[in-house]
Amino acid sequence: MNIMTKKTAVLAALMAFPLMACDNILDVTDPDIVTPNNLEDEVGLQTLRNGALGEFTVAYSGNGDAIITITGLFADEWMHSGTFITRFQAETRTVPDDNGTVGGVFVRMQRARNSLETTAAKLEAAPDGATDPRVGEMYMYAGFTELAFGENYCNRS
Repeated sequence: MNIMTKKTAVLAALMAFPLMACDNILDVTDPDIVTPNNLEDEVGLQTLRNGALGEFTVAYSGNGDAIITITGLFADEWMHSGTFITRFQAETRTVPDDNGTVGGVFVRMQRARNSLETTAAKLEAAPDGATDPRVGEMYMYAGFTELAFGENYCNRS
């Protein structure tokens, strides 16, 4: 054996030695910060509310492709000035069924509606749910998403 092979073998043995004492190296604690059980107390319910309102904000007016911008393009309130063909299709009212931008807006609105309704049900099931004003707030925003679906996705002919 040459000197490099010996050094490599010694180094490998030294690195492997501490691992021999580990019989449960793969046992780790759950890294989740918020577990499902944590969402049943007041702090967890407020976390759910904040998340649902965040989903609604993104779907309604956030990140560029939202219900406000797409319907504004469609109704000539906005003007397309980019390179995305899917937005140009919305502006020229030639939206095919497979338009990813309009489809993405629809998915985000559905995600927001689901999150709002789920949060409302969890708030309602809480001990003070019958008098919690956040329940009505969640249902109001969920109703707003359904109104947007009716206005923007239902055929009027």
